[in-house]
Amino acid sequence: MHWENMDLDTILKRISKIEEKLLKLKIEILPEEIPKDEGFGEISEEEIDKYYKELKNKDFWGTEEELFKLLDE
Repeated sequence: MHWENMDLDTILKRISKIEEKLLKLKIEILPEEIPKDEGFGEISEEEIDKYYKELKNKDFWGTEEELFKLLDE
């Protein structure tokens, strides 16, 4: 059936179904499982807590003088 022979309601219904049909095609074409990014590893709650405690430690940051020395390098 050609577009010029359809009424406006029929055309709008077909257009509204295009997104649904594209999504179905995308699901068929793409792999079922997206491979995991190997650039970053999983971080456990314990590791996060450990890093947080290190950051809260004032000795971790050093002195203001040491900071400016690092920034100058």
